[in-house]
Amino acid sequence: PASFSQMSVWLAERTRLFDDDQLLPTYNLSKIFRIDSGHLLLDRLIHSINSIVMKHWIFRTTLKFDVTNDLLCQIIGDQINYPLRVTTIHNEEEEKILLHEEMRRPFDTEHESVFRCHFIRYNETNELSKNDLILFTFHHGSFDGRAIDLFLGELLLSYQGFDLQTPSLQYIDYSIYERKLPMIEARTFWNDLLKDYPYHQKLNLRQRKNISFTDRNGGGEQM
Repeated sequence: PASFSQMSVWLAERTRLFDDDQLLPTYNLSKIFRIDSGHLLLDRLIHSINSIVMKHWIFRTTLKFDVTNDLLCQIIGDQINYPLRVTTIHNEEEEKILLHEEMRRPFDTEHESVFRCHFIRYNETNELSKNDLILFTFHHGSFDGRAIDLFLGELLLSYQGFDLQTPSLQYIDYSIYERKLPMIEARTFWNDLLKDYPYHQKLNLRQRKNISFTDRNGGGEQM
């Protein structure tokens, strides 16, 4: 089964986060890294990312709704070589267009996993060098900002040649445990607490004015 947080994100995407019948990338988490000096071996990077994907099942998980059981399920793929994208560009305009398209592309969590990696290079070699880019895009249904440092730490270890041990517990173990919690007692508690609450009245909440959100994008780093 999916976790309750995955269910809430999945439901929000399908009920109100649409534009002209297209999913919006509201739950995309993007992180951009630009090579500032030195170089990185592309083959080794790809091998390192595949190692992380194999270690953490969540990176090769899709979300599908089981109509029969009325339940959102996690489907874990067994692919060994993760589909990473490599693109060669020639100027900054191509770079801007490519980054915008990739960061604005929503996840189809029913048919693709919750993680994408795109290498953007200016020279068609096996090395990423100065001004080349690495773009990671995660789906917030299975990944949050706090996990980025952990992901990068494991990527560094794997790139340096260290073996990544498979953890004894995976995210799906948490989801199963969560389902076994005594939710009936919790539901009864809140029903009793709020049974006389005047739901017809609006909450008098403070509103922050003069706030404008015009853009949403991922952070960037130099390496």
